[in-house]
Amino acid sequence: MPAPTVESRAAFARRLGVSKAAVTQWAQAGRLVCTDDGDVEVESSKELLQRSGGSTRGGANKGGLPGGAADVPLSREPVAGTLLAARTALANAQARKAETEQAVRAGQLVERTRYAKALADAMGPIFASMASISSTRGPDLAAETDVRKVQIMLDDAMDALRLDIAATLQKLIDGPANRQ
Repeated sequence: MPAPTVESRAAFARRLGVSKAAVTQWAQAGRLVCTDDGDVEVESSKELLQRSGGSTRGGANKGGLPGGAADVPLSREPVAGTLLAARTALANAQARKAETEQAVRAGQLVERTRYAKALADAMGPIFASMASISSTRGPDLAAETDVRKVQIMLDDAMDALRLDIAATLQKLIDGPANRQ
């Protein structure tokens, strides 16, 4: 097996048409295969650069290796442990944070504790109305002997409660701007 082609970082930079600083950054990010004395193993490093997305800016490289990166399909996921992978993860996290903040501003998301408190506050009067049905409607129901009229009276009381619940829940859905 032939020994790998090894050259200095400066020579490797000239080969790819990028700055020596870019090659140094790639080496520090683990995107190059280097010898103990800092020289670059050419073929292995080119393959690793192609798998990790090539250059990310500038130079004759313009996003890939000359005559190679365009022909080699890159994986959708950056190689773990590379600068590209770290930047991709950071960009994804920032995008998720921005989406969450936008959803909060739009009123699509609220804190669970605030929602639970608002729900409990809104439902309190409704529960009180439910508990008082027997005392408020009881005398009328006791005086009525027609079963059908008793059913209608109970249905009317329950309909009023359902309407109160629906209105209360709609106010919670609409948010604080529409509450009176």
